[in-house]
Amino acid sequence: MIADTAKLAISIPSYKRPDLLRRCLLELAPQCDENGVLIHVFDDSCSSINQHVYEEVSAKWGCLRVSLNDENLGIDRNIDRCVSKPCAEYVWVIGEDDLV
Repeated sequence: MIADTAKLAISIPSYKRPDLLRRCLLELAPQCDENGVLIHVFDDSCSSINQHVYEEVSAKWGCLRVSLNDENLGIDRNIDRCVSKPCAEYVWVIGEDDLV
């Protein structure tokens, strides 16, 4: 399990694209878990559409944190939330459709 005060976190603003989010997280999670990097998803979907992805990743790796927005913030405000709610000393923001 990775501490909530990691040196580096990858913040991902997410919406209703579970297939892309799954692909992104499955690529990142093993590397992040191994290196003490936290992944924090800020979910703007206001639904449970991505829940199965979170459960799949969390079952294998302890590096994932998820914040569900109470209301749809839109992409700009959700990205702002990714940087204004720091969960580590350094934060790298990527999209759910990005592959690293």
